[in-house]
Amino acid sequence: MGLFDNKTFATAGEDYDMYFKLKDKGKIAAINIVVKHLEGAHRASLKKQLLKQYQYGEAHGVLMRLYGLRMDGKRYIAVKSLLVFSLLVPVINIVALLLLFIRGTIPLFWLCNKVNDKRLIFLPFVNVARYCIYTIAFWKGFLTKKQEFRY
Repeated sequence: MGLFDNKTFATAGEDYDMYFKLKDKGKIAAINIVVKHLEGAHRASLKKQLLKQYQYGEAHGVLMRLYGLRMDGKRYIAVKSLLVFSLLVPVINIVALLLLFIRGTIPLFWLCNKVNDKRLIFLPFVNVARYCIYTIAFWKGFLTKKQEFRY
């Protein structure tokens, strides 16, 4: 099965890679448990959150290259990529930006009930930036077959 693949994954994606290796060996068992995976993104600076998106995007690109259609979220990644790359096409870019902005607004409906922070008004703009950064990194990882970014 192999150990941690540090030639392919520098700092992200190794858990999903190990999951597929274990699954291929038939060593995955279903258990009834709830796990909270807290990474503290809500406390991180905007710069750190955007850098994390690049790191995850690059790792997910490598994983998609390695495991293809077995990856979760493949339709979401495809739609996000199409919208981000549509930003480069005149006329269509306006529609793409509007759709990305609407998608970036959806978390506001959940957060407004949980958090009283005036900065939430900027969330749709931040999310559009996150989608763009993630998509660029995703395709870099997909094409190079390496997750190299560290921050």
